[in-house]
Amino acid sequence: MNQRKVKNDGGDLFLNIFRNIFLKKEIFNQMKLLDKHYHYYLKSLKELNEIKFKEYISEITFNDYFNDDNINEESFLKNNNNNNNWNDLIIKSIKFGNSFNKIFYLTNFSTSLITIDLGGNSFNQKLSNQNMLPKSLKSLTLGDKFNQELIPFTSLPLGLKYLKIGNSFNQLIEIGSLPNDLEVLILGDSFNKLINSNSIPSKLKVLELGLQWNQFLLNQEFKLLKSIEKLKFKGFNQSIYDEKQRVSLLPPNLKELRFQCNFNKSIYVGVLPQGLEVLELGQHFSQQIYKGSLPYSLKSLDLGKSYYYPIGHNVLPCNLESIKFSPCSLQDVVFPKNLKSVSIGYYFKSLHLIGESVETLEVDKVLHGIPSTIKNLKFSSNFNNIIDFAISIPLTIQSLDTGNTFNQPLKNSFISNSITNLTYGDSFNQPIDKGAISNSNIKHLKFGISFKYPLNGDHLPCKLETLTLSKNYPKNNLNNISKFIKINFI
Repeated sequence: MNQRKVKNDGGDLFLNIFRNIFLKKEIFNQMKLLDKHYHYYLKSLKELNEIKFKEYISEITFNDYFNDDNINEESFLKNNNNNNNWNDLIIKSIKFGNSFNKIFYLTNFSTSLITIDLGGNSFNQKLSNQNMLPKSLKSLTLGDKFNQELIPFTSLPLGLKYLKIGNSFNQLIEIGSLPNDLEVLILGDSFNKLINSNSIPSKLKVLELGLQWNQFLLNQEFKLLKSIEKLKFKGFNQSIYDEKQRVSLLPPNLKELRFQCNFNKSIYVGVLPQGLEVLELGQHFSQQIYKGSLPYSLKSLDLGKSYYYPIGHNVLPCNLESIKFSPCSLQDVVFPKNLKSVSIGYYFKSLHLIGESVETLEVDKVLHGIPSTIKNLKFSSNFNNIIDFAISIPLTIQSLDTGNTFNQPLKNSFISNSITNLTYGDSFNQPIDKGAISNSNIKHLKFGISFKYPLNGDHLPCKLETLTLSKNYPKNNLNNISKFIKINFI
């Protein structure tokens, strides 16, 4: 073999390896810079001068005192000491704080800008010019003070897909006010205007109406809204059935229907769309549900806080997978065979009737006699009793969720060897001492948004595979964590 060729091949191999190592290192460095600089909190536009790595900015949040004038492309450029073109940056999101209430023009700021959040407590400027919002915008939130007319074909960008308007808005929505591509519309608690079906975009999939909206559906032509898949009423209490014509007044293709409060009207056979999968009946619903009233397609049912009737044979659809009972329900229930998840209240007495198919159980308190088939146990938001916690967990439980109120220190004796998944809720903020969970068989551990205590690798379960923390958790509080543990920040 030619020695020169071997030498050249060796040199090429060295260069390839060197280049790969250099490239890998460069990619790693770029990822670190992106993680560090993608989001900036600003008090004023002048602070832009202090940002060194502008090219990595993806999100900007102005604080609650920010209310600068002249929010436009020129003002951003003026505060850029390198005199770069901000239009070349990839800024995807801008959020304004509670004090902001100025006219702004960001239509040409960046073709990448897709989210603007004006969800504070002050903004109430009329969107009277097409140059105020960028054409690239996909998501817009208008806060609790906003109560201005939406001018047809002017106020909102044509490509907007998500629109949320706060609790002061109560303007008539005219034809052309909403973009044709809009998919999600959330209207605040003051809105109580008639809705013309022609003013609703044909692509709208999600509609939420606030506490004050309580219009007769006979006047709404809701049944013509064929694109709506998810509908939520917060304060609605009108009939959803036309008794004269014997037809439902709901959109025909609904997948999810949620009533938050006030609703207490009879649900007749044929009222609910046949494709409905999720039904939430709200705090005040107390009408008895009869056989045939619930569609066979239903998979999830929340009976609210006021339903106390017994549930007999075939009342619950055979395809139902999840059901949530009233906290004070005392009546017997005939469960469908395919049920997988049950949430029960403090006085529930039909635990012995739960079938073998049920694997997930949510409870308010200690319940003796939890079936051995239950694999996932969750405590509700009312639970915060460490003594009850110690004696209420069967040895068959594999997944445990302490609920969003629980905030008590745990000892190793409370965690059975069968548990491999442990979730602490959003209120939990207790130190994790050595021996508390380190000797358990937990593989997946999750903490909520309040948890801020340091975590030492020696104090974590020895079999831990994934650790999930809030995105606001201080990363410098992680000490000696094994490289084999995957850490998620959400």
